[in-house]
Amino acid sequence: MASIPTTVPAERPRTRARAAVSPSRLLVHAVLILVSLLFLFPFYYMAIQSILTQRELFSVRPTLFPNQFRYENYLELFALKPFGRIIWNSAFIAVTTTLGTMFFSALAGFTFAKYRFPGKDWLFLGLLATMMLPEQITLIPKYLLMVKVLQLQDTAWAVIIPRLASAFGIFYLRQYTAAAVHDELVDAATVDGCGFFGIFRRIALPLMLPGLTVFGMLAFVWTWNDFLWPLLMLQDLSNQTIPVALSNLRDATGTAESYWSLVLAGTTIGTFPLVVLFLTAQKYIVGGLSAGAFKGL
Repeated sequence: MASIPTTVPAERPRTRARAAVSPSRLLVHAVLILVSLLFLFPFYYMAIQSILTQRELFSVRPTLFPNQFRYENYLELFALKPFGRIIWNSAFIAVTTTLGTMFFSALAGFTFAKYRFPGKDWLFLGLLATMMLPEQITLIPKYLLMVKVLQLQDTAWAVIIPRLASAFGIFYLRQYTAAAVHDELVDAATVDGCGFFGIFRRIALPLMLPGLTVFGMLAFVWTWNDFLWPLLMLQDLSNQTIPVALSNLRDATGTAESYWSLVLAGTTIGTFPLVVLFLTAQKYIVGGLSAGAFKGL
């Protein structure tokens, strides 16, 4: 059999010329860099102030590049307070609360988005109405419930339990689930004999993961920075969180100068986990907020 000759097309020369960057694009990048620096400057200034000497800290001219680093501020902070225990308290309360509210909010959001039951619309409207109430209105009922009924005062669970249900989380994940999880998938799984929790775990939860991650970040930040409710519930120093412990530093220090040095050191320590969390999960923010999260009711 005669062979059929094949011809290989000649390779086109590669062009290495790059398109010139437009001035408008350079201007946009310059503005973004400037805005980023403006937002980062307070964190940088806080960290720098925490390692200054007393003379530089209260100088008339602000110090942006210190000549001497005073790490004794951090050592004094850990000497005055059991700050290692306090950091553990904040981490335990924040992580436990975040995981709990993510689970219950995802479960309720999935139920409101994909299932019908009597009184569903009125129940959801009542849930939205609770978002309009200031938290201070519910402090007394929650305090009496934790102290008089459950007898959980001065324990971490007194801070965790009231935060396990989030009206905003249920609303946010309900909106996200309505757009991310198609009804056809739920119907097909139901026909195949999959139960409610099976559909939630195998189908809905993987599709809800971007939005759930964004809500988890918000819940962690809210819980980590929470001050008023832990202040009411946690009296013992060994059970306090970072914001509550920092508010009580004035009683442990003798002078105002050392007080502000320790506050800046403790605030820097408390901010570090939030920065790490944002850097590790920032890729989910845009996708989680834009992929149908705020679809209309």
